[in-house]
Amino acid sequence: MQPTLFLLVLLFVIGIILLITGIRLYRQYTNVKEIADFPLDIEPRKINFEKSGAYSVTIVGAAKIDDLHFRVTSEDNKRMEIYTYGIFSPTFLYKRGIGVTAYYFIITQAGYHTITFRDLEKLEAKTTNLLLTSLFTKNIPAAHLSIKIKEHKLNWRLTLGMLLVIISSWAILFPIAYVLLNPSFRIFSK
Repeated sequence: MQPTLFLLVLLFVIGIILLITGIRLYRQYTNVKEIADFPLDIEPRKINFEKSGAYSVTIVGAAKIDDLHFRVTSEDNKRMEIYTYGIFSPTFLYKRGIGVTAYYFIITQAGYHTITFRDLEKLEAKTTNLLLTSLFTKNIPAAHLSIKIKEHKLNWRLTLGMLLVIISSWAILFPIAYVLLNPSFRIFSK
């Protein structure tokens, strides 16, 4: 076997392994458990969080959310949970339209917690993320939006999964292109 052929086959096999690993990491990021699904209103919702950890608030029906205020308290109303606004808020397509994962919070102790949304009249929800087009679109009323509470996986799985898919596609396509475009290269020597 020629040394060049051995390196090309090795690069191809490494590319396949990286592609499979990248797809698995991406699927781990997207395959999260949904805790609750309810319409957006001012009624307090009691939700059972089976374990402590990070959770995300996803708004279905809008691509951009501003001024959404909510509070997560424990069952004894003594502990308020920490929540943050996601600077990079990924949008996605869902069966009822577009959605955005906008907020993240941490549950420090498992059990029942109450989530309350406030000041819904100040809520700014748009169907587009683009600055110019969002200036000319009307706000979506809160009655047309719904909330999903999901477990949150760290973004490094998404980033690393996408990076591995990109690198693996190069590692798979380069040996194929080298063999096809190099007329002097022969797989089997006479």
